[in-house]
Amino acid sequence: MSSYQITRVRRSSLTAGDHQHVVGVEIVCTAEQVHAWMRGGDEFFTYSPSTGRWVIVEPWQCCGVNTLRSPADAVFFAHWAWVTWIPAVW
Repeated sequence: MSSYQITRVRRSSLTAGDHQHVVGVEIVCTAEQVHAWMRGGDEFFTYSPSTGRWVIVEPWQCCGVNTLRSPADAVFFAHWAWVTWIPAVW
């Protein structure tokens, strides 16, 4: 079993009962965990402010360390120890 820190939530509009529901979360995980999820078929993406586009994140290895990069604009996340995963509902 794994445990994850929730760092941000996305809430629904007000319901008929005059309250909101959590409909999305942001979690903190390691690049190693992202690699494992990618091997299982999960995909990750990020927003590139330099291009104004959403880009796929791919697994990468640098200096013997499993890390991540976004190949669309060759931005390397070679020294990130932690990454953020934001579900598509954001």
